[in-house]
Amino acid sequence: SVFEDNSALNNLDLSKNQINFLNESLFRHLLSLENLNLNTNKLANIQNWTFKGLFNLINLNLSNNKIIFIQKNSFADLFNLKILDLGKNPFMSINYLGKLNSLRNFYIKPDIFENKANLEVFLNMIKAKFYKTSLFNQI
Repeated sequence: SVFEDNSALNNLDLSKNQINFLNESLFRHLLSLENLNLNTNKLANIQNWTFKGLFNLINLNLSNNKIIFIQKNSFADLFNLKILDLGKNPFMSINYLGKLNSLRNFYIKPDIFENKANLEVFLNMIKAKFYKTSLFNQI
């Protein structure tokens, strides 16, 4: 992996790099990573295990991409994730995101939900305990 010798890295900013694909487990050696910024790229799909091994990740910014689909186990190892920004993406489908129990701030384009019932189903699905929920912020 390109990040194999960077296990002590805390912050990684890959924004505005025209990235259109992330390999499975690409970041697995970044054991200390807390902040990952992937905004303003060309990502369309988030694959299973893309963020595998990022147990210490606190902030993940995937805003302003072309994401239409997130696979079921994409966020499986993100036990400490507190901020997830999926704003400004043209979603077609969001599968189960996992038990993001540490999640405190969640940003997403509001019109993905056709009605309030769909929003409630989604919130129950991620089983997050929101202290400060920012679902309808446009970032």
